[in-house]
Amino acid sequence: MPQFPPQHGPNGAPLPHSGPQRPPAQPWVPKKPRNPEDQEKTLIGVVAIAGTVITLIGVAFLVGMAIQAGLLGPLGRVILAYVVSLALAGAAWKFRGKAPEAGTTALLATSLYSALVTSLLVVTWLGWWPAWLGAVIMTMLFAAYMASVHYKPEGFHRLTIMWFAIGMAVVASILIANTGVGALPVLLMPLMVLGYSAWRRNDTLRGTGAIALLLVVANLIMGKASDMHIVANAVLGVSAVLLVGLAVHFPTSRRAFGDYTAGLLVPALLLGLCLVRVNFEIPAWILVAAFAAIAAVAWGQLQGRIALGVFPVAFALAYKATQLANFSDSEHGANGGLSDVRLWVAVVLTAVFYIALVLLLPYLKHGALQAAWVVGVVIFVFPLFFSSIAVPQAFREEPTMFASAVLLGLALIATWLRRSQIHGLANNRVYAACATVFALGLSMVAVVGTITGLGGLITGDAWGSSPWFASHVVVSVAWMLIAARLLIKHHEGFTGLGILLALVATLKLTFFDLAALSGIFRALAFLLSGLVLLVIAVRRVRSTPAKPQEERATPQGHSQNQGPGAAPQT
Repeated sequence: MPQFPPQHGPNGAPLPHSGPQRPPAQPWVPKKPRNPEDQEKTLIGVVAIAGTVITLIGVAFLVGMAIQAGLLGPLGRVILAYVVSLALAGAAWKFRGKAPEAGTTALLATSLYSALVTSLLVVTWLGWWPAWLGAVIMTMLFAAYMASVHYKPEGFHRLTIMWFAIGMAVVASILIANTGVGALPVLLMPLMVLGYSAWRRNDTLRGTGAIALLLVVANLIMGKASDMHIVANAVLGVSAVLLVGLAVHFPTSRRAFGDYTAGLLVPALLLGLCLVRVNFEIPAWILVAAFAAIAAVAWGQLQGRIALGVFPVAFALAYKATQLANFSDSEHGANGGLSDVRLWVAVVLTAVFYIALVLLLPYLKHGALQAAWVVGVVIFVFPLFFSSIAVPQAFREEPTMFASAVLLGLALIATWLRRSQIHGLANNRVYAACATVFALGLSMVAVVGTITGLGGLITGDAWGSSPWFASHVVVSVAWMLIAARLLIKHHEGFTGLGILLALVATLKLTFFDLAALSGIFRALAFLLSGLVLLVIAVRRVRSTPAKPQEERATPQGHSQNQGPGAAPQT
C-alpha cells in the first residue's frame, strides 16, 4: 500500500504524529443494476431452452404413443430420430452465446449422441446398412460436429470435443463388437481426437482419445468377429505404435494425464491384449514387430527402453509358437511334413535374433536390459541345450537345430570380438565371472550341435552317438586349454577367471563326462584334460619370476642402499 512522506515544520523538523500515513479510504461505489434489456435476454434464453427441452419430451411421448398404435413404422422412427438430432443441434447453435456454455454443450453433445445411436441401430437392429457404410456415416457425422466446434467455438465449453469423444467411444465400441472388422472405419474417430490433441497440445483430449481408442480396439479383439485375429492384432499393434509415437514426438503442453495415458498405460494394455491370441503364429509375430517399432520410435525414451527389454522375450516366445505350429503340421501330415519354406523361415528368424543381439550390445547399458536378453537367449537355446546333453539325434534329424547351433557359434564369436562394448563387463569381476560361465554353456551347445550334426551327415549315423562323444571331448579339452592360457601367461586380473574355467571344466569331467561318455572318448577326455592341468602347473612354476640371488642372501638388517665400498656392519 502506498505511504505518504512525513510532514515538516518551518524549521525543517518533522511535525509530531506526522509519520507515514495511510491513503484515505476509497468511497464505496454501489454496483450498478443490470440493464433491463440484459435481464430480459437472459430470461428469454432460459425460457427458450426450457421450452425446447419440454417440447422434445412431449414429442418423444407422442412418438411412443404413435409406435404403440402402429402409426409410425421403422422408417418413420429413423427419420424422426435424425430430425430430433438436427433440432437439438439447431437449438444449441441458436442459443450459443446467450445461454450458459454448459447448456449449449449439453444440447450439442446430445444431438451427436442421438445421431450416432440412430446410425448404430440402423446397422445392428434394422440391418438396412452394411457395417462399413454405417461406420463411414458415423465417422462423417463425428467429423462434422468436431469441425463445427473448431471453427465456431464461441458459446460452447472448451471441453466440448471431450464430451463428443466419450459418447463416440461407447457407440463405436458397440458397433465394432457386433460387426467386427467390417466396421474398421470407426477407428478414424478416436484417431481424429488424438490428432486434434496434437494440434492443440491439449492433454485432456490426448487422454480421452487414447482411452476411446483402447475401448474400440479391445471390443474388436473380444467381439463376435474375433476369428479375424490377424487383422485385429495388426490393428492393435499399429495403434500402440501410433500412441507411443504421438506421446514422444508430439507431447502436450503439460505432460500429465494425457501423455502418460497415451504414451505408456494404453499401449501396455493394448499389447497385453495380444496375449489373448498369442497361441496363433502370425499374431505373435505382430506383437514382436510392435515392440521393435516402439523401440525404434521411442529410442532413448522410457517406452523405447521397455520395448527393447521385452523384445527378446517376445521374439523367443513367438519363435516357440512357430516351432509348435511346425510340429503340429508335421504330426498331422500337412503337406507331407514340414515344407522347405518353413525350415528356411525358422533359420532366418534365428539369424535375425542373433544379429539383433550382436548389434545392440553397446546399447544394453542397464542391467535389466541385459537380463531380459539373457532370458530371451535361454528360451531360444534351451531345446539345443537339452539335445546337446541328452538327445544327440535331434541335430541329425532336424536341420533347423543343426543350423541354429552353427548360428549360435557365429554369434558367440561376434560377441567375443565386441566384448569391449558390453557395458559393465570390464569393471565388475563378479559380472565377468557370471558372463563367462554363461558363455561356456552356450559354447558347449554350439560345439556339440555343430560337430554332432556334421558328423551325422558325414558318417551317416542316424543317432549321432560317436560325433556326440567326440564333441564333448573337444569341449572339455578346449575349456582346459583356455584356462591354461589365462593361468600360464599371468594375464593381469585374469588369474581368478582362469581358475574358474579350470574348475568348470573339472566339474564337467566329473559329473557329466564320467557318466555320459564311454570307451575311448571318456579316456581321451580325462587324459587330455589331466595333461593340460599338469602343463599349467609346470609352466606356471617356470614362469613365476624368482627373486635375485643378492636379495635372498642379504641379511635381515643389511641395508640394500649401501654402495660397493661401504664397510659391512658388525
